Amino acid sequence: DNEEGGLLAAEFAKKFLGNKSKVVILGGFPSLMTIPGRITAFEKRIRDLFPKIEMTEFTADYEREKAMMVAEDNLNVFANSNVLYCANDHMALGVLDVFDRYKIKKRPHIIGYDSILEAQQAIIGGRMDASVIQFPSQMGREAVRAVIALHKGEFVPQKIVIKPELSIRKQYVESIKLQDMK
Repeated sequence: DNEEGGLLAAEFAKKFLGNKSKVVILGGFPSLMTIPGRITAFEKRIRDLFPKIEMTEFTADYEREKAMMVAEDNLNVFANSNVLYCANDHMALGVLDVFDRYKIKKRPHIIGYDSILEAQQAIIGGRMDASVIQFPSQMGREAVRAVIALHKGEFVPQKIVIKPELSIRKQYVESIKLQDMK
């Protein structure tokens, strides 16, 4: 559920924020920025928590290269924010590429979405703070179950939600420690 993922990201971000903080949101397609989902839920929750917060929004079509161009064109805004929230990990990684290229040491806390392998590695390495995981394999299984149930004439709820989770460094460090102990 994209809205729940956005709320989860906002709850994580709040520990880095106050009313005088600056947040940069990097969304996907411009036409999706106002549709209820990962961006609108994040933005609403942050504004509820911090009514006077400064929020700047950009879009990059979910593409790493476009995110790099947007970040490069607005480097001061990105580098001087407290939190950067991206609608997917590819865009977050694109911004990290720009920070690396310009050797930006003071970086915002970065939260991505999708928890792809490269983002997980960036989290483990301390370059990103978090990413929302949506569990597409579980979504696929539930979709197939729903189709089979419909075919059999059984009841299928209007909405089946697979709860997203937050991928953060602590989880990976604990996971690595557990693996080392085995």
